[in-house]
Amino acid sequence: MQVSMRDIVITDIDDEADGIRSYRLESTDGEPFAASPAGAHIDIHLPDGLVRQYSLCNDPAETNFYRIAIKREPQSRGGSQWFHEVAHIGAKLKMGASRSLLSVSSKAERHILLAGGIGITPLYSMAMHFLTAGKPFELHYFARSKEQAAFFEVLSSGAFADHVHFHFGLETAALAPVLDGIFAQRGSGSHLYMCGPGPFMDHVRTQASRLWAETEIHEERFSGAAAPENADSFRVVLARSGTTIDVPTNRSILDVLMANGHDIEHSCEQGFCGSCMTALLEGEAEHRDTFLTPEEIASGQWIMPCVSRAKTAQLTLDL
Repeated sequence: MQVSMRDIVITDIDDEADGIRSYRLESTDGEPFAASPAGAHIDIHLPDGLVRQYSLCNDPAETNFYRIAIKREPQSRGGSQWFHEVAHIGAKLKMGASRSLLSVSSKAERHILLAGGIGITPLYSMAMHFLTAGKPFELHYFARSKEQAAFFEVLSSGAFADHVHFHFGLETAALAPVLDGIFAQRGSGSHLYMCGPGPFMDHVRTQASRLWAETEIHEERFSGAAAPENADSFRVVLARSGTTIDVPTNRSILDVLMANGHDIEHSCEQGFCGSCMTALLEGEAEHRDTFLTPEEIASGQWIMPCVSRAKTAQLTLDL
């Protein structure tokens, strides 16, 4: 599959909060970008070959530039480290076309947004969209402190002030009653959108699933779930060639396929971008990704080989 690429340049860098910087990106040829739906993200190709996904956090109607915001992660796999330590105004990069994992539901009458930490980035874009479109919404922003809340000045003033609620420094035990209060006022026809760290997302989903149908809960996670420590080895059969490959306990399907000369498109390697989605012909997958919808998982027709494994001794892939 061909990937549409654009040459881009960093034209501005701003400190948005403690450890969070935003980067304005423009095309090197001066041509506008395609309009992106609220909640979309882009692939950024770094100079060292890494590819990372970042949510767009500017008004979706804006096409002269894109803006991303990145938190400095101590355990960075390379992306945030490069942006915080190397990136500079004038640095040139390559960018893939925008894609959406978190999108606005056309069926919703009201929109409730819950952001945890840097998870504000796609929800900030959605909030701008709702504000411009005059759609009813509320945004709840959970952060350790005001100083660690990106876009605080904008979100706490002007037209946003009536829609945005901040929750600072809450311990896990204090999160449940706050969520109960938010959800009690949800109203009919509401949909829930959330993004943030895994533990935050798990906590929210546990409570939200008691009130909303699965189709009314929309989320974007930063990475897939970690493989269990007692993961079993299994075999993968490539249907087109009949080749059988063993996948050991400590390696992913993608790793093994690449090592055996099978060039599969991939990007995040964490189960949330969808680049490596592969048709599953036989066998039952243990899904560890956050890309596939519940319906796609139930169909048994797809697998993300970068993180998912097998519940059966053998999987047959359409490769």
